[in-house]
Amino acid sequence: MGFKFLLIGIFILTSCSNVFNVSSHDEGSNDKTFTVTLTSKIHRPYCGGAYPTQEEEMGFYSISKEKAFYISSDSILSDKNRWRIERNIDTSFTFKIPAGDYFVFHIDKALAIKDFISKHGSSNSNEQMADAKCYENWKNTPDFTFNVSRDEHFEFTYFAKCFTGTNPCISYEGPYPP
Repeated sequence: MGFKFLLIGIFILTSCSNVFNVSSHDEGSNDKTFTVTLTSKIHRPYCGGAYPTQEEEMGFYSISKEKAFYISSDSILSDKNRWRIERNIDTSFTFKIPAGDYFVFHIDKALAIKDFISKHGSSNSNEQMADAKCYENWKNTPDFTFNVSRDEHFEFTYFAKCFTGTNPCISYEGPYPP
């Protein structure tokens, strides 16, 4: 009976951990790994309406709701050199990785362009979509770059636009609030 509780305890402890080892080196390797924590935020500007307070005029920050990102050792996202990191319960991503330069990519950058446009394209007549070249450029640009040489916390920010959010290839062409 005690053995069952021990197994259940080990399962709970290991399944609740949000530390993900993205390194793919051999267990016998001498490569040292470091614990990295990433936090992503979104800055949302004030988008009109009632006359804003000084605080409202500066916009506000919120924690990004992304559940996963890709980390790559290449500045171009490819199937070969990428690792998917996922958020567990809290607001950040924690993983172990060897020293080096790394690039963070939004999870949707792995989608085909037509699939991304289908998922995040224009949702109403007040929005104007850019051409596929804009999406291709966005897809091939890392969201964040960082260098690992010790245990560290990194924070990066997406900047939303009024009425279209963080999609860089949609512009708002409709009426603005009074």
